[in-house]
Amino acid sequence: MPGRLSAGFYRPASQRSFVQYAHCELGGQGPDCGRYLESGMTITRQVPSSLRRRSRHNGFTLVELMVAVAVIAVLAAIAIPNYTSYTLRSRRADAMQSLALLQQAQERWRAANPAYATNLTAAWPGGLGQTSVSSGGYYNIAISSSGASAPTGSAYWATATAVSGKSQARDTDCATMTISVNNGAASNRPAACWSK
Repeated sequence: MPGRLSAGFYRPASQRSFVQYAHCELGGQGPDCGRYLESGMTITRQVPSSLRRRSRHNGFTLVELMVAVAVIAVLAAIAIPNYTSYTLRSRRADAMQSLALLQQAQERWRAANPAYATNLTAAWPGGLGQTSVSSGGYYNIAISSSGASAPTGSAYWATATAVSGKSQARDTDCATMTISVNNGAASNRPAACWSK
C-alpha cells in the first residue's frame, strides 16, 4: 500500500535497491516502482549485528570475581604497611616541634637565670610554662637529667616519649626522641629519627 512501509520478510539485495523500494512504498515515482509494487514485496528493518543481543548472559563469572578479589588483596597487602610506616614517620614531626619549642623556652629561661629550668609545666617564672604532652597528643614531653645530674647551667636533656596505647607507640625504633644541650651544642638522638 503506497504511503507507508509494511513489515515483512523481504530484504533488498543492496542499499540502493532498499532506498528505491522505500521510495516507491512511500508513494514516489520512478522507473522501478512498478516492478517493486507489483511484486508485492515488503521489507523488514534489519538490526545490525553489533546491536543484536548476545545469547550468553552479561555479568561476572565466579572466576573473574575471584581474580579481582585476589588483585585487591595483593594491592592491600602492599599498600597498608607502607601507609602505616609513612604515618608513623610523619607523626615524628609532632615530637620534633615540641622539643624545638622546649629548647627555645630553655634558652629564654637561661638568658634570665644561672641554670636551665628543671620544671617544664610550672608557669613563668617558676618554670617554662610548657605542656607535658605534644601538640598532636602522640608524645609525652619531659625535661630529663643528663646522665645522673639534673639540668645545670650548661646542660639539659629533653625527651619526647610516645604515649602508650596510641598508634605512635608502634614506632619502636623512635618511640623516644631526645635533644640534649651541652655547653651550647645540641644533639638529637636517635639521629635516624630526626632525618626528614
